[in-house]
Amino acid sequence: MKTFYSTLAILFSFSLSAQDFTEGNINTTVLQFTVDDFNGDNYPDVLGRDGGELVFLINDATTPVNFTEQVLSITANAKGQLASGDMDADGDMDVIFAATDNFDLHQLTNDGAGNFTLEALGVSGTEWNQLGDLDNDGDMDIMGLNTDEKRIVIYFNNGDGTFDKQAIPPWTTDLVSFTLGDLDNDNDLDYVLGFDEFSGLQVRAYINDGTGSFNFKNVETDNFRDLVEVTTGDINNDGTMDIIGVSNFACAAWTIKDNGNFEKQELFTYDFGLGSGRWRTGAAGDLTGEGYAEIITGDNSDDVLWYKNNGDFTFERIKLTGVAPALTIDLADLDLDQDLDVMVTNGDRFYWFENEMPQVSSLFNPSRNQLNFAPNPTSGVVQFSDLPFGEYSFRVYPTLGQLVDFGQLSDSFLDISGLGTGVYLLEVEALESGDVFVGRVVRE
Repeated sequence: MKTFYSTLAILFSFSLSAQDFTEGNINTTVLQFTVDDFNGDNYPDVLGRDGGELVFLINDATTPVNFTEQVLSITANAKGQLASGDMDADGDMDVIFAATDNFDLHQLTNDGAGNFTLEALGVSGTEWNQLGDLDNDGDMDIMGLNTDEKRIVIYFNNGDGTFDKQAIPPWTTDLVSFTLGDLDNDNDLDYVLGFDEFSGLQVRAYINDGTGSFNFKNVETDNFRDLVEVTTGDINNDGTMDIIGVSNFACAAWTIKDNGNFEKQELFTYDFGLGSGRWRTGAAGDLTGEGYAEIITGDNSDDVLWYKNNGDFTFERIKLTGVAPALTIDLADLDLDQDLDVMVTNGDRFYWFENEMPQVSSLFNPSRNQLNFAPNPTSGVVQFSDLPFGEYSFRVYPTLGQLVDFGQLSDSFLDISGLGTGVYLLEVEALESGDVFVGRVVRE
């Protein structure tokens, strides 16, 4: 049995330079959360934890954005970060979380309408988890971080409800963050580790060979101390995911070069004239639609800031809100209007900032061509038009940049019905000429 709470959301609008946001919030405690369409209405919902209790915020699919809180009647004792994805390949979003002090992994299996059944997965060891198909066998694997043991664990999904656990040897240094993303554009998921170290190894990338085996490259040593977060995003709009790091006092990006090495770009630093805190979290995504990843930073005691990307490795700093401390920041298109909205939680309330800015197409990048297709929005299949005769590969990314689907086109149709609702970048590449065509599609 589920208990429902109809919660009053507080809404108001304000102007931030050229960007307009509508702020809303709910008086509910959410420490960490994941965002996906859990009830099948195409609108992203939020599933988080309040201590060990699970909290379900259902998107009301209204304008402006609003949520209704539902406390799940599931004894969870949840820990760390929740992760969502289609674990059982039935077309809806399930949730993975760790429970108990042993970090036993559990799955909330979704019936497609937002009703969940709790299942133990029979593996344990990590409290901060992310999902992705690491070995390219068509199902979702789990990668997790155990901060106390300073180790990464991969749980390879066998497709039958069981997992093969591969524990990476522990580090002696403080491993504090990791992220998944396709860094080398070869249609598989790589991963990045971030270390909170004064000197020595601070950022390392692991490049996937396509089968779930990885070769590492040291990305940063000695010059990025006090790291708190690593993520990925296309910081220079070249069609390739870059590594983005946020420390207590600075933000940097590392772009991959043709030789496979990474080049560092210092982006911006903490402005102590704005306050006495330090950054504790960050997120990256394209808020303006120009094709450049922008960065949201969260503080211990001061403001949440939006760093608008000018396209030349310089940024305009804009105050988004004074919410602090910012425990978690995430981005998603909450109102299906083809732009990214911002979510922030400080442990007392859950906040969202509805993006009202007219979007600028990223297709003006001269190195890429516009991809024409219909229908858009779509519930599943799109048909391409005006593609020259030939063979093509395709890649699909959400606006945050993580590769979610890829393959070779067999005809002029592409079925994306297996993806969750939201805005996606479609990238189609001619195998012979290397010409790339891109376009944005709304999966409704």
